[in-house]
Amino acid sequence: MNFSAITGWIFDMDGTLTMPIHDFSIIRKELQMPEEQEDILMWFHELPAGIYKEKQEILERLELELAHQTKPQQAIHDLLALLSERGCKLGVITRNNKINTEVTLQAAGLAHFFEPESIKTRESAAPKPDPEAVHQLLDLWNLPKGNVVICGDYKHDINAGVAAGIRTIYFNSRNDEAWKVLAECTVHTWDEIIDHLDDQ
Repeated sequence: MNFSAITGWIFDMDGTLTMPIHDFSIIRKELQMPEEQEDILMWFHELPAGIYKEKQEILERLELELAHQTKPQQAIHDLLALLSERGCKLGVITRNNKINTEVTLQAAGLAHFFEPESIKTRESAAPKPDPEAVHQLLDLWNLPKGNVVICGDYKHDINAGVAAGIRTIYFNSRNDEAWKVLAECTVHTWDEIIDHLDDQ
């Protein structure tokens, strides 16, 4: 992939912009979630209204506790600064809610890189892998799909990008090859992209 040709960069948040700290096995246990269920947000929508509200409050409390502990991924600050200097559009698409996203980005020292309208949470659009939030950013930025990439550490990120017809980068910081086949490009550190940009 020619990184210098990319003028719109969309990032997943947890595990991509920030260090992964979510232990989903603990979260599922706190929610008393059935073992056969994989996707928390999809499971929520199957619940009766009263139980949904109760579980949502538990999830949001757990997420907010984690948000305050957030640390940035190594070299992500340098990458975002470089992309900003080059005039690139920068966006975030996360399955988190708005408050937790704001706290997370502030705690990681990354909030100033993103315009508020370019941060899409689960209140903004259907959660990934649905491509709705990607389409919202494409409309906002008015960029050709071939000049926009989504970067993420999980299959939902890559599948959302594929469904929207944009470029995809799998951020494989944990050496888990599971989702590599889905993405156009794989990197293990953000320094890899910085090095390519410096050479181009």
